[in-house]
Amino acid sequence: MYKHDIRAYVLPSIWNAFIKQGKDQEEAIVTAQENLGFVERQLTGKKFFNGETIGLVDLAFGWLANMLSALEEVCGATLIDDEKFPLLLEWIQNFADAPIIKESWPPRDKLITKYQALHEVLPSIWNAFIKQGKDQEEAIVTAQENLGFVERQLTGKKFFNGETIGLLDLAFGWLANLLSVLEEVCGVTLIDHEKFPLLLEWIQNLADAPIIKESWPPRDKLITKYQALHE
Repeated sequence: MYKHDIRAYVLPSIWNAFIKQGKDQEEAIVTAQENLGFVERQLTGKKFFNGETIGLVDLAFGWLANMLSALEEVCGATLIDDEKFPLLLEWIQNFADAPIIKESWPPRDKLITKYQALHEVLPSIWNAFIKQGKDQEEAIVTAQENLGFVERQLTGKKFFNGETIGLLDLAFGWLANLLSVLEEVCGVTLIDHEKFPLLLEWIQNLADAPIIKESWPPRDKLITKYQALHE
C-alpha cells in the first residue's frame, strides 16, 4: 500500500462519509468502508503498516487514530466497528499509545470544537448560492462568518496540514475548484482579497498542486453544468 493510495482514495471517501447527508451519506459510507477494507487487509499479521515499528504509511494515516471518534461524534456517522475492522481498531490503539504520537496530539475536546465548526461551513456556503433575496443576504453573512473560521486555520501555513496537502485540504478542495464557477453562475461573491487573503492564497496553492490539477475537469464544463442546475 502506498501513501498516494491513502491520499487519493481513502481519505476523501472517509471525509465524504462525514459531510454528506441522507441517501448521499449512506452511499458514501459504503464507499468509505470498502476503502477501509483495503486498509484493514494491509494490517494482517502486523502491529503497524510498517511491521513492528511506525512507518510512513502509519504517519500518513495517523490522523484516523486521533480524529475518527471526534468526527463520528460531530457528524453522527459510524465508519469503523469491531466486527468489520478488528485489525484497524487494534492499530488505532497501538498508534495512539506510542509515546511520540501521544505527546503531539491535541485534546479531544478541542478537536470536537474544531470539527463541529468545520462541519457547519459546507452547508452554509451552499445556502449562500442557492437562496434568493433576503434569505440569500442572510446566508452570505453566515457563510462568511464560517469562512472566517476557516481563514484563521491557515495562519502561518501553506495548507491546513502545514507545508503538505492533508485531509482538510482534500475535504475543502472542491472550494478551490468550484467557488469561482458558482460565484459566476449565481452572481454571488463570497471570498475577496480584503476579507480572505489566506484562503485565496490556499486556493491558488491547492490548484497548482500537480495531483490536484490533473484530476479537475475544465472550468468551462463546470460552468455549463452548474448553469444548467441553477436554471
